[in-house]
Amino acid sequence: MNPPPSATRTFLIACSIVLVGTASWRLLAPKTAQVPAPVSAQSGPPPTPESRNIIVFETDDQRWNTINLDLDDPNEEWVMPNVYNIFIENGVYFPNALVTNPTCCPCRASQHAGGFYSHNTGVLTNTWPNGGAVRFEDENALAVRMKDTNYIDEAYYTVLIGKYMNGYEDLIAPGQDEKARYIPPGWDVFIVPSDSKDWDRGYKITIGGNAGPAVGVILPDDICDDVDNQGVCTGDNWDNGVLEGKLEALGVPTCVIEVLKDKFLRVGNENIRVYTYLPELEQLLAEAFLEGCAEDPNWEVPTPLFMMLTMAPPHGPTQLSAEESIRTLCNLSEHFCDNTQDDYTAGINDYEGRGFGEGVPPYSNDNISDKPSWMQGNPDAFERYENCDNCLLGCYRGPGCGGPQCSDNQNDNCSRDEDKHCRNFQQVFKDELASLHIVDCIVKSLYDAAPDETVFFFTSDHGTMWGEHGAFQKGIPYEEAIRVPFAVAGEGIRTGVEVSAMIAMDLDMPATILEIAGYTRDEISRPDSAGALIKSDGCNLLDILEGTSWGDCYTSAPSGLLPRSQILIQSMQPGPERHTHVRQPAA
Repeated sequence: MNPPPSATRTFLIACSIVLVGTASWRLLAPKTAQVPAPVSAQSGPPPTPESRNIIVFETDDQRWNTINLDLDDPNEEWVMPNVYNIFIENGVYFPNALVTNPTCCPCRASQHAGGFYSHNTGVLTNTWPNGGAVRFEDENALAVRMKDTNYIDEAYYTVLIGKYMNGYEDLIAPGQDEKARYIPPGWDVFIVPSDSKDWDRGYKITIGGNAGPAVGVILPDDICDDVDNQGVCTGDNWDNGVLEGKLEALGVPTCVIEVLKDKFLRVGNENIRVYTYLPELEQLLAEAFLEGCAEDPNWEVPTPLFMMLTMAPPHGPTQLSAEESIRTLCNLSEHFCDNTQDDYTAGINDYEGRGFGEGVPPYSNDNISDKPSWMQGNPDAFERYENCDNCLLGCYRGPGCGGPQCSDNQNDNCSRDEDKHCRNFQQVFKDELASLHIVDCIVKSLYDAAPDETVFFFTSDHGTMWGEHGAFQKGIPYEEAIRVPFAVAGEGIRTGVEVSAMIAMDLDMPATILEIAGYTRDEISRPDSAGALIKSDGCNLLDILEGTSWGDCYTSAPSGLLPRSQILIQSMQPGPERHTHVRQPAA
């Protein structure tokens, strides 16, 4: 493949896709935007307090149509019944929410910047040199703005639990030589995975906050006071109080430290191991904040609170929790409470979408003759994928069936019984839906624990392809990749309303969050590549969430006023290089 063009080359069109040579920028203005449907009528909104707490639930790689997807038939439970009840039946639902760059890091960068397109954040893909966390300028990020009393009446207490941005582990804190200890500005408490290990064991997390230096603690690494010549931990910094003292100095509440202390322990004479399912750990940490650490008389839920819980499901490898963790989360339906992962997803029927129609090849009912040249090679790839049943995850998210994991002579050593990462397509989809069912339970638990004066957002960083046009994954400007679940509920938000006009979630959600906090759009700006200030590309949705008007927010989109009739979709192939970067302390 030819190298991607310069990041400054962008193209804007309406209702079509432009392909320039083998360029990796692909742009789309969806057909759903042609005639925005009216908003359902409702009487005036309820009165709202001056300062509302804000909680964002964000998943990773979740298709828009899974938020209200039946498991198998209308008589069965939905995959996300709690999310459906909280956000669709009792909130405002946007079925045509899109993201402007269907790739993890660029979408998250747009949000953390305060609602800016990728060409304005400089984060175009997941990796250096055109993306990754090292490209993101965080001095005026969303969390920083939420504490700036020059624009808002009261600084928010800011908490991030879960994924930050791809390439976070490449950042180095000032005065350090070890990666993944950097704590971005603006966060009172910052708890994120430090690596990409499996969700059920072996992962690491970084914990820090702005009450102390911008250098975080890494668990479980920092538990060891020393190791022997076999790498076995011989001293415990929990026991001697050193680690607890470091976390307290970083502003981490004692009750949150107790959760970490309970879940990150030495196991006998072995190396340190983590056996807690990561989404469950994130739930426990969030509950500690929301319930005010009830056993601690010296700590209450700080208000106003801004919390982002950015969970990994349904992103691959889509690990499901151990049986005891599943039963702890909530009393799940019979479909999800058996002993094995196969049984756990047995209640979900095979997916029969556009990628799996009748005929040969499997997607023959999805004609791709009019697709760009870079899509034309999908037929052979699809058939190779579908024939690679024994070790499909290596094909689905790896080098393809010709790769070492899926070569013919290794299939016998890569059976599902021996390797939990090996599953066929249908099992991949079922596991993704099953992981969303667990997320659903977590959302309900935290929704119940949150203070009354709270606005909740539910969304995902982008969608994913399930064989449509013979394609998988994300990063391409097709509906399944750019369309995301998005709904808002809580204090002052209308109930049971569906707004079918098109919005840009990664631009409009952060603009709305800042509006709730007290900003106007004119007060949200950042410098462009030439140093000139540019205003946010986002438009706040507060008027439509609380009433029936779109307000007067002017956007940089060609349509001018909301509702949007066009959205710029940007996507770029990642670069092969890794890059570390030392963050300099703020002046």
